[in-house]
Amino acid sequence: MGGIAGAASKCQTRAAAAGLSGTWDAWISSAVSSPATRFVKSTTHYARIDGPEIAQTWEDLTDGTLDAPIDHNEFGALVPQAMVWTGTAAHGTPLVENCQTWSTSSTLQEGYDGRNDATDFNWSARSLALSLHCAAAQRLYCFEQ
Repeated sequence: MGGIAGAASKCQTRAAAAGLSGTWDAWISSAVSSPATRFVKSTTHYARIDGPEIAQTWEDLTDGTLDAPIDHNEFGALVPQAMVWTGTAAHGTPLVENCQTWSTSSTLQEGYDGRNDATDFNWSARSLALSLHCAAAQRLYCFEQ
């Protein structure tokens, strides 16, 4: 994935492909970088591209529940239930070191993910027992900054 910077670059590239302006960053963590430390903490709403609000503020986004699942892509199309690389607890902080800071695709390493159809804490961090090998291709959550 190219680390945290590579994930952010993927978000920016996908946003540009969809004709979205602004700066985009990935909801992904390493031991030293997380959404809680990198993101602009909005005092206004967070919404999906297709319109529904997922949270009213940063505090609402990170309280463990969402108002709507993040189950649409950058074009506004519904994405079937999928796992999303995060390495991030629902409150925006790192869970553990993931996939050697997201720079390896080794099947010997593990990373932590969320579910795009969840509105409870599982949106960002499923049970640790359900971690996946780093070679698995998964989606990213991208947030406009």
